[in-house]
Amino acid sequence: MVDLYNIKTFVAGYDYRFGKDARYSAEDLAAWCDADGKKVHIEQEFLLDNTPVKSTYIRSLIELDKIEKANELSRERELPLVEL
Repeated sequence: MVDLYNIKTFVAGYDYRFGKDARYSAEDLAAWCDADGKKVHIEQEFLLDNTPVKSTYIRSLIELDKIEKANELSRERELPLVEL
């Protein structure tokens, strides 16, 4: 898929895990991409009012029908432009 879509840059969270049993980390992804000439941006932990802003937390707000708060949190941080 990377070659099919000519992906040049990946964005991953600091605690991103993947592979069987979440064996690999964002740092592993960065090392593999670096060896292949791809870029990786690893987002550091983002706290708002001492609360980590993660997709799980935002989804829980949505499930509790706290849409405005979820939107507020998702707007607090802008991701870098991903080059495709």
